[in-house]
Amino acid sequence: MDPGESRPAGGEGPSASAAHPTPPPGSPSSPGIEALAAEAMDFDGDTNEESIDVKVQKALECPCLDDLKKGPCGSQFIHAFSCYLKSTKEEKGSDCVNPFIAFQNCIKENKETFIKEILEEEENDEEAEKSNLKVLPPAWSRETKSKR
Repeated sequence: MDPGESRPAGGEGPSASAAHPTPPPGSPSSPGIEALAAEAMDFDGDTNEESIDVKVQKALECPCLDDLKKGPCGSQFIHAFSCYLKSTKEEKGSDCVNPFIAFQNCIKENKETFIKEILEEEENDEEAEKSNLKVLPPAWSRETKSKR
């Protein structure tokens, strides 16, 4: 780990800088479950020892989850996301297949709601592409390519 990176409480899991990676060009702008979980678990910044249930409850208070919690599949999302956060399996979340299937089925049943949100995200992505702002890769990634 680089000296400038920090780890979540307990020294386990991805570094804080790895928890919020910038998606590569052409990939969906929505974060993966791992990044969303990391952001939600870091929401209150409290690092003391708490039960997993308290940590999950605080994570669910993160504004980053509001759209999913308040949408038509909110209860299914909360159940699946809570299961993922509580998972202790080596492959995180592998014990949460049924809640995620229920969440996926709900999304399929309410696809008009989710299609509208995806189309709005795509419009925002197009506006960002038209702006003069550019995201440059970190220096270390350019150095590696030039050495090859």
